[in-house]
Amino acid sequence: MGGFRFQEEVTVSEDTYVLLHGFPRRVNWLRAGAWLAASAVFLWFHTTRWLGAVLLAMWVLGQALNWWTPRAARREYRHDRPYLHGPVICGASDEAVWLHGGDFEVHFPWTQEAGWRRGSGWLWIAGKGGGIAYFKEDSLREAGLYDALVSTAGAHGREGDKIVHASSGGSAS
Repeated sequence: MGGFRFQEEVTVSEDTYVLLHGFPRRVNWLRAGAWLAASAVFLWFHTTRWLGAVLLAMWVLGQALNWWTPRAARREYRHDRPYLHGPVICGASDEAVWLHGGDFEVHFPWTQEAGWRRGSGWLWIAGKGGGIAYFKEDSLREAGLYDALVSTAGAHGREGDKIVHASSGGSAS
């Protein structure tokens, strides 16, 4: 693979951060109804009450996580990720990944990549020990480097769960 170099200034808004790092808040009412109906049926019979209670507890836990996770992502953005509150310059080459802004700079070689993820119009690459570089997929495609960056990330780190939202809410400068 030939060498490449890409750098862009991005702004990751709080809503975009929650979209990328929180669970989707969609409720599948058919699935929820099936869980509750199965729980009710199992709770009705004496010999299967324990199974009904377990199903009901799992459904309640799922609903609580669906409510709590976006709140945790917002809190993390506000308190633990102040460097994302303004424009950040993120870059990658065939040798390393970097990001810098106001008063910080993070640089890590591909061998120190912790993992990568893509979806909602974003590709992000995390380094071991901190630092996440965010790239707009459209910008990478326009530069003709999307496939090169994804294959390099895939060769050095593990891909996380894919995010399947349609809009991102962030902006690239």
